[in-house]
Amino acid sequence: MGELEAFAAGIAGNKGKALINAYATEDVTPGDLQFAMTTDWVMAFGMRRWAEYQSQLGQPTYLYYVDHVPPAFHIYMPDNPDLPLPGGPRSGGAYHSGDLALVFGNTDKVGLDWMENDREVSRQMVRYWTNFAKTGDPNGEGVPVWPRFDAASQNTLVISPVSHSEPGVDRERLDLMGSIWPM
Repeated sequence: MGELEAFAAGIAGNKGKALINAYATEDVTPGDLQFAMTTDWVMAFGMRRWAEYQSQLGQPTYLYYVDHVPPAFHIYMPDNPDLPLPGGPRSGGAYHSGDLALVFGNTDKVGLDWMENDREVSRQMVRYWTNFAKTGDPNGEGVPVWPRFDAASQNTLVISPVSHSEPGVDRERLDLMGSIWPM
């Protein structure tokens, strides 16, 4: 058994092979595949599961998925924010904490290489978060409708320059994870 298979079996038991197959594509390396599975397991699936629990409790629940790729920079090093990635500042994809400058509307105060579409995403996020803080509902004037999440629809706001709602982002893979780790 290879390292990837051992990893998948370790987290998914007898569904490890199915998990690998759900992520396998022609051009993905075993390391990239393990990274993608781990990211979804810890982040995307974890957040969806949290949203399912909150929804079951009757709490108004709103789930989002950041599809927008911001430039990468040293977030905690404002005097030296440059983070030279081999493929350029956006080659790291959408990353954990990459949305902080967008949420707080300070793209022109931190980091490097911000573009107008980043600022548009930031304006939307600031509106959503402000609306939510004021009313408990992120919806309001000037932003696309963000429907509540529930287990059946799995409505998720996909945050991008043209944000939109989708029923269950990456649903097949996350449903597989749900069968591995049931509620």
